[in-house]
Amino acid sequence: MDDHPPLGEALEVNLENLRQLNRYFGAYQMAWSRIAPLAKQHRHFRWLDLACGLADIPAYVVDRLASHGVEATVTGIDFQPATLELAKRHVGRRPIHLIEADLHEFEPTESYDIATCFLALHHFSAQDAIALLRRMRTWQIPVLLIADLERSPAAKVAIDALTRLWMRSPETRHDAVLSIERAFSHREFGDLATLAGWCGFEQRRHRLFRQSILLR
Repeated sequence: MDDHPPLGEALEVNLENLRQLNRYFGAYQMAWSRIAPLAKQHRHFRWLDLACGLADIPAYVVDRLASHGVEATVTGIDFQPATLELAKRHVGRRPIHLIEADLHEFEPTESYDIATCFLALHHFSAQDAIALLRRMRTWQIPVLLIADLERSPAAKVAIDALTRLWMRSPETRHDAVLSIERAFSHREFGDLATLAGWCGFEQRRHRLFRQSILLR
């Protein structure tokens, strides 16, 4: 998943499995709990989502915001063209615009109310993660939200057992365990933000080995 997998059944199965994990194991609710209180303060909420993948998290939040009378538009960024092709099918006619770009070089050209990055930071080295967080501070976006897995021995055991019981795809099982191993601990996660110059951020643990940091 860190390279450029071709469009095909294996990628579709893997992304669908990740969508199911997001839906049933906390990612959707984590995103909603963080974003909804902010979005409801806006008549038109403008959202930049980095490393959007299938864009299933923005799609879920956009739908729920619409049911609360909040219009949200999303720009999703990802560097994998095959993943973006599947994301376009998934988001359908929702107001989600998808762009192929490398986060190491991307610079926004429009204004946004929030920039987010969900469950992708563990794909970065600590040095690259700090560089990304530092660059995000220069974008003059009023709210920054990073959410990811939290590494721990218990998390590794739980994810390994869950994927063995529930997922048939060996790629998904491999990626899930590897993601936990690469993830940052709660302390490391906060240290990344501090080293990137984030001051006064709010760090929170979420259920099922997830964590987030928010800077206003």
